[in-house]
Amino acid sequence: MDKNNLPYKCALLSGSVKNKQSLYKEIELGSIHVIIGTHAVIQKNVRYNKLGVVITDEEHRFGVGQREALSEKGDMPHMLIMSATPIPRSLAMWSYVKI
Repeated sequence: MDKNNLPYKCALLSGSVKNKQSLYKEIELGSIHVIIGTHAVIQKNVRYNKLGVVITDEEHRFGVGQREALSEKGDMPHMLIMSATPIPRSLAMWSYVKI
């Protein structure tokens, strides 16, 4: 349990976070269950224990290479891609998801 009596531990990972090395270690060991972050989550030095789900908001800010880098950090993690752009673009993006 964390300090809020939740059965999981959450963390924020962004460029402005202090003491990243400690956070990287916790992520790699799997002691953090939910990571919320910016593009910092796809940096090479971030290693996930078991990456199961990736939720990308404002996906238009991610390039193809960035989405691929994130998906390769796990063993085929489930991916939810959200966008505020029109529905045809969202449907087109969905059709390119690896199955």
